[in-house]
Amino acid sequence: MMVKDKSELLKKEGQIFDELILREDKINRFFGVNIDQIEPLVQDAFRDRRPHDLIYHLISDIGWLDESFETIQELFNGIVKSSNGIVLDLGCGCGAHYSILEGKSKRVIGLDISSDALKIYKMSGKNEKLVNGDGCNLPIKSNSIDMVFTSEVIEHVRNPEIFTSEISRVLKIGGELFLTTTTYEFFIFEVLKLVLESPKAFPRTIYYYFRGLFSEKYRGLCMKQGLEHPDHLHAFMKNELIERCKKHGLITKYSTFIIVQAIFPQIRFKKRILKMLFFPINRLTNFLNQIFIKKFRVNNKYGPNIVLYCRKTD
Repeated sequence: MMVKDKSELLKKEGQIFDELILREDKINRFFGVNIDQIEPLVQDAFRDRRPHDLIYHLISDIGWLDESFETIQELFNGIVKSSNGIVLDLGCGCGAHYSILEGKSKRVIGLDISSDALKIYKMSGKNEKLVNGDGCNLPIKSNSIDMVFTSEVIEHVRNPEIFTSEISRVLKIGGELFLTTTTYEFFIFEVLKLVLESPKAFPRTIYYYFRGLFSEKYRGLCMKQGLEHPDHLHAFMKNELIERCKKHGLITKYSTFIIVQAIFPQIRFKKRILKMLFFPINRLTNFLNQIFIKKFRVNNKYGPNIVLYCRKTD
């Protein structure tokens, strides 16, 4: 059994390296490292039977960054004025957002719960202080940070209430928060995508979606049952998130939705004849996705992700 487990692990490791090689240019672009540098880290992660954490940052993050980086950069630069303060990159991962933050601050502190992600960050040679810590228990002095930047992090933490409270605690009066996260507000699109792309999941999808409309508890279950990334523990309504921030003295000055991912689903079949039959439909949905994203990339009415910009008042 042990031999079989080991062979399966080696097979998986080979598949992961194939995926990383395909993404090598993007890994270099966003994280400032190459495959040769991170190969020993990946090997160590598999040897210690803990590959998920590192692979999530290297593969899942790349997919999100490839779609969202320019939109977030544009919004951030348009909203946030340059300052000589300290910026906390909360949930910094491998350091993709450093290039956005360095021009807006005197000093950037990167904090992440993943020690492996921070090792990759350090390899890039970026001039930033790195801290291995938990967003729900920040190892940072109160009223010491001028700005917190946190992108696609709050949906992963075990307790969003404590996470928000900790952000408020470390921010100075008048300090700024720039936050992006997944929203539950328009998950009917996610339901349609999942039903068409994974028909076997239809009954479970519908059950958890409609239960999720009325209960935060079931909303969390809905996320775990396949409507989003399995590591997403929460999703938020925009107004709900604004009120959560307000409760902790973080007043929203700007909010919007962003669309950076495909909205209209692709119909997937394994059989070649069915693929050919539905090819024109999938080409049409690809075209609609491109138009939709181009026209409504940043808007006040719809999007699978929220952007908030807040200031601490007290």
